[in-house]
Amino acid sequence: MLLTRLYLRNFRVYEDELDLDLPPGLVGVFGPNGSGKSTLLEAILWTLWGRARTPKEEIRSAGVGGDCVTEVEFEHEGHLYLVRRTLAGAASTVRAEAHCDGLIMSEGVRDSARYLHSVLGMDDGAFRASVFAEQKQLAAFSEQAPAERRRLVLQLLGITPLDAARDAARRDAKAIADQHKHLHRLLPDVDALAVSADDADARAGAAEEVAA
Repeated sequence: MLLTRLYLRNFRVYEDELDLDLPPGLVGVFGPNGSGKSTLLEAILWTLWGRARTPKEEIRSAGVGGDCVTEVEFEHEGHLYLVRRTLAGAASTVRAEAHCDGLIMSEGVRDSARYLHSVLGMDDGAFRASVFAEQKQLAAFSEQAPAERRRLVLQLLGITPLDAARDAARRDAKAIADQHKHLHRLLPDVDALAVSADDADARAGAAEEVAA
């Protein structure tokens, strides 16, 4: 996933339109305290997953009645994606849509979230742990339990799907083995049947001699 563009309007301190290109090789964003550096990162999280540090009613720029619009554009596996999220009206109604290569792929908050998860294979927690921590806060990893940190790392490295496939294969193998044991118990004892067959032949031969 390579971020290429961020667009904000009426998002927190960014009341005026901000159309920010993110060129390849970008190392960081710098500026004085309170200039909105952390807000840029929060805008990405809000746009992609609808997660914010405050209630949605406090996301729009203070005193502004217009819609809050945020867009994140990124490249991933040879495709160009655009996700747009809007807060509209006095009730701060949330709308979301996702595009791929100029075509709209999903509309609505839930459908867009499902589509984005299918594309990136990560949730907002994994994204937070992988790309940023809020100012003076590195809790994305440090406050997680060891098992949860391991899960996040495996998910970020793309190992989680392999683990899931491995676990599924093990479950299938165990089920087949159990089924084989069950069927084996249902089968008769071949050696015992052979002895019984020999005994039956001997009794039949004896009966034939008696009959003769």
